[in-house]
Amino acid sequence: MFKSLFTLLNTKIKNEILLLFFLNFIVAFFEVLSIGSIPIFLMYMMDPINLVEKIPLDFIKEFFKNFLSSSDIFKNLKTVLFLLFTIFLIKNLIILFNSIYQAFFNRRISTLLASSLFNKYLSEDYIFFINNKPSELIKNMESIGIVRSLITMMLVSAKEILTIVGLIVIIGVSDFKISLLMILLGIIFMIMHKYKIAGVLVYYGKKSYKYTESRLSLINDFFGSIIDIKINNKEKFFSNLFKRYFWSYESARIIDKLISSMVRPIVEMTSILIMILVIFVFLIEGKTFIEIIPLITLLSLSFIRILPSVITLLNTLNRIKFESNQLKYLLKNISLIEKEFENKKDKKVINFEEKIEINNLSFSYLEKKIKSIKNINVTINKNEVVGIIGKSGSGKTTLLNNISNLLKFDTGEIIFDGTKIFPNQNYILKNLSYIRQDIYLLDDTIRNNILFGEEENENSDNKIQSSLIKAGLEKFKDKLDLIIGHKGSKISGGENQMLGLARAIFRDPKIIFLDEPTSNLDYKTQRNYLQTIKNLGITTLIIAHRKEALNICDKILLMKEGSIVDQGSLDYFKKKYSNFETYIN
Repeated sequence: MFKSLFTLLNTKIKNEILLLFFLNFIVAFFEVLSIGSIPIFLMYMMDPINLVEKIPLDFIKEFFKNFLSSSDIFKNLKTVLFLLFTIFLIKNLIILFNSIYQAFFNRRISTLLASSLFNKYLSEDYIFFINNKPSELIKNMESIGIVRSLITMMLVSAKEILTIVGLIVIIGVSDFKISLLMILLGIIFMIMHKYKIAGVLVYYGKKSYKYTESRLSLINDFFGSIIDIKINNKEKFFSNLFKRYFWSYESARIIDKLISSMVRPIVEMTSILIMILVIFVFLIEGKTFIEIIPLITLLSLSFIRILPSVITLLNTLNRIKFESNQLKYLLKNISLIEKEFENKKDKKVINFEEKIEINNLSFSYLEKKIKSIKNINVTINKNEVVGIIGKSGSGKTTLLNNISNLLKFDTGEIIFDGTKIFPNQNYILKNLSYIRQDIYLLDDTIRNNILFGEEENENSDNKIQSSLIKAGLEKFKDKLDLIIGHKGSKISGGENQMLGLARAIFRDPKIIFLDEPTSNLDYKTQRNYLQTIKNLGITTLIIAHRKEALNICDKILLMKEGSIVDQGSLDYFKKKYSNFETYIN
């Protein structure tokens, strides 16, 4: 897992992590030095001669003998206290700098991680979103912080391990038997964690993410079907369902919380038992009170500092195990290369001008063996209005999605003004506007809903107002800052549809696709809407479920079971098919 993480890092981030490792090393060094200085100070106050005798290096021992031989004891004490204060001051200044630097580093890493996954999803083809549940994608976006936490855990763990090792070494210098006991207990804890606790955490981590996905899916369904819930009096059903999912989610998470909460008391009680055992052993060995106090002080301070370090390390291991499955997914799907979103380089840009020729076009969804559309042959000329009719499931929307490259056809070809597009080729129809039945509107102003990511300039408002007037929304031309609410909840369904048309007009398209565009409109608004489409005088393809939409069409395509079975004018269809209206109603 850590190897996978390092392959994602760019050089700049690797260098920053190395700097943070160095800072954490310095912090750990001063942690050990500051803790070790306290018992040394106590020995200096209680028995300085004995302190000098315990110094292993002769030149240091000689220096301290000369220092202690000074007659000015008060001056010596001031020097020692100043050194003690300086050690703690330097330590805390480094800790402060390290914390500030790491906070800014975490902000940058979090932004990079979230942007990386979001950009990956933006780069995916439309079929990806058909085959993946929104709740799963949202769950992945929400859990991106786990990877940042993994980097933070790695840095913190390095500091805590260095601190623990340093303190064990200092304790070992005083009494190696205590150090050996602490190392032995540490090994036992790690073995128990690896072979007993880790498996439990991985199992419940999988369950936690399964219930997270179900919970998010239910919330998404709730907001999308609130009208049906209210009309059918199903509040209790959804309430119970949500409660069950949340209870299951929290039940899975509680294992992680219980294990984490057990770490502190176990480590704390182990430390107290070691302290008691050491005191008894020293008393049995006949050590004096003056000899015991500095060592017990060292042990006390060490345990006070080691306790949070061990808790942090064990909780870090628990979290990594608990989140391991989600971490593996995220590490495969993110990058820490700092760059702006770019469309795929091999995407060809098509500017439609005169004609679209479709020859032997076929397409099937991956999970289906039956072709959704097959052997489509049709020519669409400049400024032609083409209606597409057929019963539900006949392939009307699939055909538009293939022409627009939302879906990539399997066989055949599409020719735009002589430019051939072959199966699975990437392209973008630059001057296309596509208006679907369910217009997606931002919870934002009318201005931003029409701009929809287009760069704003000094002429934008005039163009927006013109688009609104053409779409029949003149009453909003002076209300560009009006917030329309979630999915346009503060304006009518018909106005939502008309706002989608205004957005399309704003883009100055040369070809426009409309998928059941008048489904939410009353008769008068529908007539005006269709007349606006006709007045645009551009190439238009309309999926129609109302006969009024066909009145503006120059040609009509009849689709059945994925094929175009007939085409002609409206008069032709009325004369030929006595059941003509069954194909549109």
